Amino acid sequence: MKNENKLDLIAKLQYQIQRYQATGNGVMCQLLNAKLRKVINGEEEKECMVTE
Repeated sequence: MKNENKLDLIAKLQYQIQRYQATGNGVMCQLLNAKLRKVINGEEEKECMVTE
């Protein structure tokens, strides 16, 4: 994964986490936080984005 794409993905995941926290959806926050940790730690995942 290219560094620029990785940074974009991290920003998108952080934004989604904030939005789900604001609505009180803890389950989705936990799922997205797990995906965020995988991206930050360099573990590749084919489909990291969750569509709303």
